[in-house]
Amino acid sequence: MSTSRGRIQFNIVIATCFFFNFMIKLSCTSTSNIASNNKLKLSGITPQKYKIIKNRLSDKNITLDEIKSISEKLGSGDINGPVQISSEKYCKDIHKDLVHSLANKIKKPSLSQEDYHKKLEKYFDGYKSDYLPLFNVRNFLRNINGEIEPKYLDNIITAWSLNHVITKNAPMWCSLVFVDFEFFSYINNTTLVFTGALGTFHDPEITMLSGPVWEFDFTSGSISVFHEQNAKRFENNANRILKKNPNLLNTMIKCFRDALKRPNRYLNSNFVNNYIQLQSPNPIMVAYNYNTDKNIFDLLTQKKTVKWLNILGYNCYNNKEFYLLLKASHRMSYLQIPLGTREKNGRILSLGEVHSSCCKQNHQNVEAHDGKTDVLFLQCIMKYARDYNSLQLEMYLSDVELITQEKDWDIKMF
Repeated sequence: MSTSRGRIQFNIVIATCFFFNFMIKLSCTSTSNIASNNKLKLSGITPQKYKIIKNRLSDKNITLDEIKSISEKLGSGDINGPVQISSEKYCKDIHKDLVHSLANKIKKPSLSQEDYHKKLEKYFDGYKSDYLPLFNVRNFLRNINGEIEPKYLDNIITAWSLNHVITKNAPMWCSLVFVDFEFFSYINNTTLVFTGALGTFHDPEITMLSGPVWEFDFTSGSISVFHEQNAKRFENNANRILKKNPNLLNTMIKCFRDALKRPNRYLNSNFVNNYIQLQSPNPIMVAYNYNTDKNIFDLLTQKKTVKWLNILGYNCYNNKEFYLLLKASHRMSYLQIPLGTREKNGRILSLGEVHSSCCKQNHQNVEAHDGKTDVLFLQCIMKYARDYNSLQLEMYLSDVELITQEKDWDIKMF
């Protein structure tokens, strides 16, 4: 994109301000190990045990009795959530020899070896490659299974596949995981987290992270359950801070009170870590103006090396022209995509304002300051960015060297 010398210099100044606005809070925030007195409770199987299980399931010499025993340990709950199933349709493949190895062990007892091989050959004949979409493999294993209780089977297939699945042909946008937390920062660098949400491009279902109210202390790096006896103190602080914004205040108080009543369901490190692991070997987390969301995620999961994509709607040139800015944590450059002209006081757009510029769809049952709604908006915004220039976005998200002098590219350097 041709630009005059003066505009380039001005753009560099704006980009530098944009970068430091993103990063200044992160440099001051501790994400050290959770203190030994941390009261955060994990639910389900720990990541360490899950790793042992998936390694054992990948052994070709595992017996049917062992598989049955593991299936009962994994259970039928959302150890990983249903989200991985639809992502497999586009992004995850597995070798047919491995499919045969598991299918032969769990096939119906009434199915003779001859009939089994006929079914297997008929299934394999539908594919030219030796690698099969895991989404279809899952359906094949469901149909042929006669040994594992159906309610346990999906978790077994997921754990079995993790050491074998390949994603080499998947586009980079398959690695995107959208995240949003509903939180309130109020005293002594303490942030209360009420709910959260996770989503991907491939799954229409957004996973809500609900649970009790967690108290995040970024100075000490600790997480604890917020005690209900302190609720009045929190509400007084919220009333003082948000008294000029009654709509936000009422929404925040309602979200807080609802969270106090909920049992712990998914808003914990174990579930979030498993969810992320199932999406991609190298996930890219996506959030809007991500400072606090990233800090919460880092402290909750202890994953400080995950790549991030920060999104912001910004008036770069102070001329009523707004742009969608995408900044990847592994890049010194950012993508700039035009959003059009808007009359607005201030230079930063809210997530809702960016969404209204990118998406004309009339979404039903959406609520402001709701994690599910925010993740839905993030998905729509990234679809807009992908449709604007899919090749540009693909290369930007990857690790390849960028050619920034390309005429029609909207890549800006810091």
